[in-house]
Amino acid sequence: LMTDFTELSNIKGIFFAVISAFTYAFYSIYLEKKVFSDMKPVKTLFYMNFLGAIILFIFSISTKNYIKYDFQITQWIGILLYSFVLTVGATFLYQKAVILIGATYTSILSTLEPITSILLGFFIFKETLSIVQIIAVIFIILSTFILIKSKK
Repeated sequence: LMTDFTELSNIKGIFFAVISAFTYAFYSIYLEKKVFSDMKPVKTLFYMNFLGAIILFIFSISTKNYIKYDFQITQWIGILLYSFVLTVGATFLYQKAVILIGATYTSILSTLEPITSILLGFFIFKETLSIVQIIAVIFIILSTFILIKSKK
């Protein structure tokens, strides 16, 4: 909302972010309307990850950007933890939320994700918070609250 966009000079990055927002919205609505009427979230998650792995494998071969697996044990542990957190902590719970409260409410509540990122950055990585970021956090929380209350 009130983020300082003066550092955003990479048009390609902005383009990818906007396309990501649209594809994620499509994903949410499609899950709610088509997929979950026929399939449970765990099965959906399996197929998404399996097909994603195949697509990435084909992409890496076609671009000659081969995937290397020569990681140290600590890196493998990090990869496994990261994968687990993303798969179970993010994707699976997101899918469950779509089933329980619908794509619209799930998307609205997902707007709290930037706040989580800002707070984790502040508390864990000791990043500084600007007054603009604090105001933006307040606006996001207020707008989320207003949207949820107005839909009841």
